[in-house]
Amino acid sequence: MATRHIGDGAVTQSKLADLCVTEGKLAQSSVTAFAIAGGAVTGEALAAQCVSADKLADNALPASMEGSARDGEAVQIGKWYGAPHVALLGFRVPLMDGATLRVGIKNLREEAGVWRFDAVALSDGGEETKAQAERQGEISWCASGIRRVADAK
Repeated sequence: MATRHIGDGAVTQSKLADLCVTEGKLAQSSVTAFAIAGGAVTGEALAAQCVSADKLADNALPASMEGSARDGEAVQIGKWYGAPHVALLGFRVPLMDGATLRVGIKNLREEAGVWRFDAVALSDGGEETKAQAERQGEISWCASGIRRVADAK
């Protein structure tokens, strides 16, 4: 019997016997993104609480972590699926009038499957003193993305 021979409303939830459709009865890959009609899965079509955080795979939701680092420190942030987004949250650097301030995240990289970045938090001595000594400080940062399961716990 082809789908075109089944009239609209002929198969409804109330007409299906309990457990007539189970994972064991579905052919492999019978339900895929390509097999589901556009708009078939909506908030209105889903049963209450059918999707909840405890039912999702460990790595299905974005995760975040935050910390602090001193200037020049290489910060290891673990394993992620793709490059994580790393943002500067704040900084604390001794600063004199006329000094040049440099703060941020630089050189985000993956080394042997582990993501790292270098912290930047410094200022020069300012124009008045012509001092070349840099003043080091600290940054606060946040990384977000999809963490690999082993590192996300």
